[in-house]
Amino acid sequence: MRILTDEQRAQLKEAVRQNPLPPDYSKRGSPGEKNPRAKLTLGEVWEIRSDLAGGAGVKATARKFGVSPPTVRSIRDRKTWAHIE
Repeated sequence: MRILTDEQRAQLKEAVRQNPLPPDYSKRGSPGEKNPRAKLTLGEVWEIRSDLAGGAGVKATARKFGVSPPTVRSIRDRKTWAHIE
């Protein structure tokens, strides 16, 4: 753990005050398509869940949508895109 001097602490507070984070930013970031790093759309997530529920395999589904199998598993297990029913 690094200990800041009073001057460093004041500089950090001033920098944060001058450049606040956007109001919609949270610790977890923006959900779903609002996240600038999102690779999938809401419709694609629904289709992935539908395909998996219909018996499609994780690897085949991942190839179909151009994402990795762990991404598909995370969607299936609701670790990601959990806000989507």
